[in-house]
Amino acid sequence: IRLGSDTHLGASEVESSRRSIRWAYPVVALLLLAVVAAELWMSTRTPAPESDKHAGLEDSAGAPLQRALYYAGIGQDANNERAISLFEDVLSDDPGNVEASLGLSRALSARLCLYNRGTASIARAESLARTVLDEDARNSLAHDALAYTFDCRGYADEALAEYERAFALDPVARFGSKASAAYLYAVKGRLADALRVNLEVSDKREILRFHDIQIARNLELLGFVAVAEQRYAQSFKLYPDSVYSNVAWPRSLYVQGRLAEAEAAVAEAILRPPHPELFILEGELAWLRGEESKARGAFARAHDLRPHTSW
Repeated sequence: IRLGSDTHLGASEVESSRRSIRWAYPVVALLLLAVVAAELWMSTRTPAPESDKHAGLEDSAGAPLQRALYYAGIGQDANNERAISLFEDVLSDDPGNVEASLGLSRALSARLCLYNRGTASIARAESLARTVLDEDARNSLAHDALAYTFDCRGYADEALAEYERAFALDPVARFGSKASAAYLYAVKGRLADALRVNLEVSDKREILRFHDIQIARNLELLGFVAVAEQRYAQSFKLYPDSVYSNVAWPRSLYVQGRLAEAEAAVAEAILRPPHPELFILEGELAWLRGEESKARGAFARAHDLRPHTSW
């Protein structure tokens, strides 16, 4: 439309031409959008370059491993079993996959350590970690996985040595190994070391699942019972799936001599994921009441959960 090129148009014709222009703008815009959409559609029909094809295949191949790591990190029995299955799938296709080997090692250890099953699996967990270390003795994650296999069987000295090697090799990435070492320092009575190391990793407390419990235990052993009790109570309330929280709170009441409160806490905790120490505590409380038969039954349940231990 050539508005202004003809000087003999009347006013009404000019206004009509202006209206035509206003209507023309959206029509042109729609046409342009249609052209762009067509070009985009055609581009999706164009075969991808060879490098893009390979990238897509790599992403697809890595999906089982990423899902396995995701499930392993959730921290519940059923999800740990899903992780084990996915790690096995990855290793079936790629037996030399280091990340899957170490992920499977830790998940097999957790099966025993957290969920009281898989006594027969712990030997394989150790073998997987050692196989990686045979190829790369400086793999800090492999040292951590090996430490966990010792830790779950109660071999405190061996576990501590491997945790220390792990964070010595990679102080930044292996903060979890450092936290685990702190726990074992407390077990061995090295309370100052335990508290110092726990404080060194406190900036990772949102990631470290049991950090608050460890700090509370340090404080309790150092005599700050009231402060420790508050931390135990909060953890017991907020983390019902944590076997360690479920033991720590009733045990703290027990050692203070608050036996009725301890019994109530034990009764609540037994309905959650169990831990041998919880049944030992139940047995000790029954024994104090003179109920020897009930005590023996509780100790037997603890032993059934971990038949390889001296309980």
